[in-house]
Amino acid sequence: MLNERERIVSEKRKLLQELPDIGEIIRGSMMKYYLTCGTKSCRCHKKGGKKHGPYWYIAVSYGGKKKQKLYKLRNAAVKEIKTRIENYRKLWTGLCAISEKNIRLYRGL
Repeated sequence: MLNERERIVSEKRKLLQELPDIGEIIRGSMMKYYLTCGTKSCRCHKKGGKKHGPYWYIAVSYGGKKKQKLYKLRNAAVKEIKTRIENYRKLWTGLCAISEKNIRLYRGL
């Protein structure tokens, strides 16, 4: 039977193994837009008319929430970028869980 410290260390090792590859992450949020064009006679300007798109963008914050940059994405890259954003979320969640385990370990010393 494992003591409390060994159990926490074992849980921490498991969390470390489950972390995604740090080289496969993107921090940001994806957005999808449908837009109207500059041609006034286009269908997109009519009431209920179909707009152009979807156009995908990724928003990334720099310096806290003070600055945000939008990057237009190619449709072919959307699926891979969604995966990398999810990897970032998994990495962040895993790091928080590992930090919590470390705090529990040091409190017990």
